[in-house]
Order: sequence, then C-alpha cells, then structure tokens
Amino acid sequence: MTLSIIIPAYNEKDTIVQSVQSVLRVNFPYPYEVIIVDDGSTDGTREILKTLINADKDADQRGLLFEELTYKIRGCVFRVYNKLGSGHKENVYQKALEEELNNSGLNFEKEKSIEVFYRDRNVGIYRPDFIIDGKVILELKVLPFMGKNEKRQIWTYLKGSKYKLALLVNFGSSNLQIKRIVYDTARKGNIRVNPRSNQRKSAIRIIYKKKNEGKGAALRRGFEKATGDIIAIHDADLEYDPQDLPQLIQPILKGQKIIRVNPRTNPRKSAPVKVVYGSRFLGDYNPEKHKLHYAGNELIAFFISFAISHYHY
Repeated sequence: MTLSIIIPAYNEKDTIVQSVQSVLRVNFPYPYEVIIVDDGSTDGTREILKTLINADKDADQRGLLFEELTYKIRGCVFRVYNKLGSGHKENVYQKALEEELNNSGLNFEKEKSIEVFYRDRNVGIYRPDFIIDGKVILELKVLPFMGKNEKRQIWTYLKGSKYKLALLVNFGSSNLQIKRIVYDTARKGNIRVNPRSNQRKSAIRIIYKKKNEGKGAALRRGFEKATGDIIAIHDADLEYDPQDLPQLIQPILKGQKIIRVNPRTNPRKSAPVKVVYGSRFLGDYNPEKHKLHYAGNELIAFFISFAISHYHY
C-alpha cells in the first residue's frame, strides 16, 4: 500500500515550511509521497518551495542525508529571512539565526574551529558559522550572486574534514538561496527522486500553477499526479495535525464496511469504505465554545443529507 498526500497552497509563506515538516515527521508504516500544489502564489511561497525542496538536486543514492535535521534548519533560515529580508550585514543574520536555532531547540556550535587534513596531515583551520547537532555545517553569505566558487570552497572543506553535509545560505540575492553540498564517499553522484520507487520511503514533488484557480482546481491537479493507492489531503495553513492521518485512513486499510441507505427506496446495501472525512467536532472538540461554527456545519450537513444518500457505519 502506498499513500499520496496532497498539500494545496496559496500564499502560505508563513506556514508552508512548518506544514511540510509536520507531514514528514509522521511515522507512516508504508511508503508515501507528498505532492505540493502551489496555486499561483504571489507572496513568495513558490520561491520558498523552490529553495526548500529541490528533490532532483538534493537527493542521493541512499536518500537525503540528515533529512529531518536539514528541514528543521531550513525552517529556521526561512523564518529569519521572512522577518529580516535582504540587505543586512552577515553578522546580523548570524545573530538572528542563532536566536532562531535556540528557539527551535537545535543543538549547535558557533564558529567552531575545524581541522582540515591533507593526506592525514593537519594543513589548516576552518571556522564555519554554525555546526548543527555535530552533523551539518551551516555557512552564511551575503552576496549579490552565489556561484561555483563559493560552493566549491565548502565542498573542499567537507572533503578535508569529518563532516559530510553543508548548507550554504545566501541572504544577499533578490531571493534567499540555500545550497545543499554533500561530500560522502558512500554517496556518489545525484539521482532523480522517483516517487514510484521502493528505494525511498517518502518522496516530495512540487507542482507550480501559473495562476490561482481555487483550491478545487489545485486538488484536481494533485489527483492527476498522485500515484498512491490512497490519497489524503492536508492543508498548508496548519489548521490540521497530520499525525491524525494514519488513524483517518484505517477504515480503508481494514476494508471496513458501511451500510448505504437510500432514503427513497430504503434498501440497505453493504459497501467498502472508499472515502473518510475528518471532523473537528469529534474527540475533544467543545461545540459550546464555537456555537456559530457548529450550527453552520450542522445546517450544511442537514441539507446535504437530503441531496445524497445517507451513510451510516
């Protein structure tokens, strides 16, 4: 069984990073893909997506190295950029990012001295801006353009040290740039992420629509590209918790049966569950605190019940 999770997004620059991270933190017991459909965003959401998740460039033969950790780091970087924008000096971004890393609970070392070796001999010292969790080098730049020389320099430092992964961040260009640089003899070359492949438990794809056509159109586009046996929808505004998704699709996985009742002829037929809807009114929800919201949903459900057949477990 495979699962496709579709995330429609329109002007969600403040929540899109956290939303994707929350999905990736779910421990699904089966392979899944995440399809993000940007519905013509104009607030910078698509630029964030292009930088945050570039699966074709970031993936290697054994999957993303330190995947969850790097997503958390990128989230911190984007929060700093969203608040400060471009145009500041490097030490301003460094101090702001230090504060953000602390708030996120990430362990880090600032400007730690790293010995660089050549043929087992110490030939110099390198001091990156941050080392996160003893695994990832985080190097900051404020440049109009970040080219091959900056990336090659970081790659050389990785080659001469014990570290395998660096994130090179440039706050100085018109759009935030984050480059993922890997040096690992066990991970040679890059490959394209194939969401149909069983080599990875998860895969991420992004669809960019040229203009906004509404959530329904975005979902239909996602449905067209989905390859999973089951499709789930998760909004990008953090209104729902993706940790509920495994429980939500259980009736489908278990082949649970429902009784279909036709109000006109009143026959009862048993049929397998094909669609499951989440409800904000179940569990710990208290309708007394949201009376108008609750009444509106009840009214809509009442009229819909007359337009279509009733379903009861």
